[in-house]
Amino acid sequence: MAIDPERAKQKLREQLDFIQTACQAFDGGKQSHTINIATYARIIFHETRTSVPLLKHLNAPQTDVLTTVEAPVPGAIFSSSGLSWMKFSLPTGTAVYTSIGQTPWSCFVPAQIWWNQSIYLLDSGSSVTRKDLVLMAANKDGGAHVDADLDPKYEAIMRGLVMVTTFVPGKGLHSRRVGDSHLTDLRQIGYELLSSPALRALAAS
Repeated sequence: MAIDPERAKQKLREQLDFIQTACQAFDGGKQSHTINIATYARIIFHETRTSVPLLKHLNAPQTDVLTTVEAPVPGAIFSSSGLSWMKFSLPTGTAVYTSIGQTPWSCFVPAQIWWNQSIYLLDSGSSVTRKDLVLMAANKDGGAHVDADLDPKYEAIMRGLVMVTTFVPGKGLHSRRVGDSHLTDLRQIGYELLSSPALRALAAS
């Protein structure tokens, strides 16, 4: 059932405000708060037989949204998205993921293209879209529900898709995976949504 357009606009404004708050929490060191971004994005974009997304309530399912990701190359064995980059410190050997803001691939695309765009191509040959990442975080990892079993693709991203090898004096080479890029990926999704003028105008109109 359709809801009143003014109420739908109000709810879109609220979701964007919630996303901004979660981004600020992440930037302040509370990285796990980006899991909430998945819940808010689900409300805006995800449609099921029993759930209508806010964009559809507003008759604007193809609203332009900013994408900052370079799509994985077909046939590649493995690729990671432009949603988060690794920041590596040579003096300490530490590696962390960081959100990146604008990228050389930044452009605006219709919401459904953005929602279903591949952001990872895993070594298993399977891909992960924004929709996949958002729903796995919201439905299983604490956004709106905690599930005993996580999707294997989501677990792979949590464990870390990138192996970093450093030299440790007295111990030689040390290799480890750098995990939890999903949290920074969600922060970048928050950046994309908050940097989408058409989406902000839809909430304000």
